[in-house]
Amino acid sequence: MSTLLEIEAAADTLPPEQQAELVTFLSARLAHTNGSSEASGDGSVDLEQEFSRLIQQWRAETAFSSSLTEMAGHPAYQRVIGMGRLALPMIFRELASEPDHWFWALKAITGCDPVPPSHRGNIESMAADWLAWGQSRGYVQP
Repeated sequence: MSTLLEIEAAADTLPPEQQAELVTFLSARLAHTNGSSEASGDGSVDLEQEFSRLIQQWRAETAFSSSLTEMAGHPAYQRVIGMGRLALPMIFRELASEPDHWFWALKAITGCDPVPPSHRGNIESMAADWLAWGQSRGYVQP
């Protein structure tokens, strides 16, 4: 059995569109294993539900913070990062609907930073840069 790190290392060798397909496949497998969108008998929760729960917690507990370090260091945010590439479609969906400070997580998960220096500090521009990057790699649908 491969570890998640081994799977991610192998995925990094694939072309971007195949990486996106792999993430979609693994997300579907995980949802199926966990009993679709319901909690299964062993208490595991669907990835989408867990993501939603974590971002609600993160937003509620950092709503009045202006510290990016505090926001990115929050345990719920760190758990989203811990989901790895499986979280990318959900993060991009959130970023498209409500631009927020997902940039640290995206950079941590992907190892990339498509934001030019001139856009730093402008959440809308940074979100557009990341969404374009995600679309070019199949994580975001046009």
